[in-house]
Formats: sequence, C-alpha cells, structure tokens
Amino acid sequence: MLQAIRKIILPAARSGRAGWRTAAAAGALGVLYALVAGLADRVLLPDVALRTDWRALLQAALWTGAAMAALGAMVGAPEQRALGVLAGALATGLWFTARGAMPLGWGGFVLLWTFIPSVTLGVPLAVLLRLLGGGFGLAQRSRRAAASAVAILLLAGTAGYMARMPQRAVLALRNTQALVRDTLAQPAAAALPMALRSAADFRTAAGTNFALEQYPAATAPDAIGVNVHFDNGYAISCLFGSGSVPPLCQPGLDAFRSAFSSSAAN
Repeated sequence: MLQAIRKIILPAARSGRAGWRTAAAAGALGVLYALVAGLADRVLLPDVALRTDWRALLQAALWTGAAMAALGAMVGAPEQRALGVLAGALATGLWFTARGAMPLGWGGFVLLWTFIPSVTLGVPLAVLLRLLGGGFGLAQRSRRAAASAVAILLLAGTAGYMARMPQRAVLALRNTQALVRDTLAQPAAAALPMALRSAADFRTAAGTNFALEQYPAATAPDAIGVNVHFDNGYAISCLFGSGSVPPLCQPGLDAFRSAFSSSAAN
C-alpha cells in the first residue's frame, strides 16, 4: 500500500486505458454509493413504512456515477500522477463550492472562502480514485481487479451507511406512523388528535395504506418534515420541532419545506 501511494507522486508513463480504468472504477463507486445511501434506511428500518421514489433513486445513481466517472477520468488520464491528483482535487473543490453557492444566488460569493478547504478534502478522494484505477499497484491483473472491486464495495457500503438519516428523523417517522395508525383505528366520531386538527377531513379522506418520507423543514435547523402518501392519492405533511412539542400536520405535501432545501435537493 505504501509503495502504491508513493508511486502516485512520481511521474510514470500511462496508457490510454489507465484513464478509462480509473473512470470505470470511480463511476462504479458513485453508482453503488448512491444506491446504498438511498436504500440503507429502507433496509435498516423494516418496521417503518418508508416510501422509495425509485425513479429519483435511479436518476441519483446515474448522475452520481457519471460525475464520479468524469472525475476519475480527470484523475487517471495525466501521465504525471501528481497532476492527476491536483486536477481531481481542484475539480472536487470547485464542485462542492458551486453546489453550496448556487442556491444562494449572488449571495453565494460568500462561500468562495470554502474553495481551498474543499480542495484539501478533495486530495484524499483523488488519491483513492488513482489507487482504485491502478489496482493498488498489484502486479497481476486479476489481483488488481479483485482488489479494486473489494475496495469499491467496502467504500460504497461504508459511505452509504453513514449517509442514513439521523436518529431524530427516524423518531419523527415512527411518531408519524403511530399517529396515523392510531387515528385511523379510532371511531369515526372520535375527536382528531391535536396534531391533525388542521386536517379536519383526515378520517374521511385518508386511505388505508400509506408510506412515509422525511425532508428538511424550513422553521429551524433541527426541524423535521414528514410527508405521508396514502394509496388513494391523499397526503398530509407533518412538522416536528425540538423537544416534546406535538407535531403540526397539514394537508398536502412538503408543506414545511424551505425554498433553500428544495433547491439543494434538486
């Protein structure tokens, strides 16, 4: 491993295939990461009726894979290894800075100071992609391919697992699920819980089956929004704040989503 890392900073002749191998490895890493990150909560929370937008998940996997493949080609193509790492780090820093600044419009210029730290964080990623593309410097071709495949699986699995939703979001989903189920199980003449008073037609409009999705809310940094999709097309959105304050639910989807979080999500 140390020998492989040492080779990164030394010049070496590169074949045209080297850049393609690095791009393929990086693209596979991006696709697998997006899939694991998108499905981790669904697998780890089997008792919660989570909604999975398969189309959005597929699009995220394709876009992430394409972006990582482009980055991998940039890192793996130059003959000078250090030049490839530098190019990848600069591209990574530019991407993260632009992604954070675009939702803010012209005010995003205040985030330019994050460019250098982003470049610094991009160096390990570029080094890693170079190692993946080169099979960690192993001599035999089969061993290079096996080492890269195992590393991709481990990295994608670990990073995807770490991207799962925070515990407070899981708690909000569980509380929403209990609220909906308990309310539907009550007699039609029973008073609605305080959280559902703004959805006066809840019992008559809601379907039997439903699925939940979590999103960041606009009211506070620690606020959690939960959408409830019913099988008949009816939907409500619930807002959970900090502490033990009861949630607030309203008819419709994304009732508490901020314009910033919506833009960032896209």
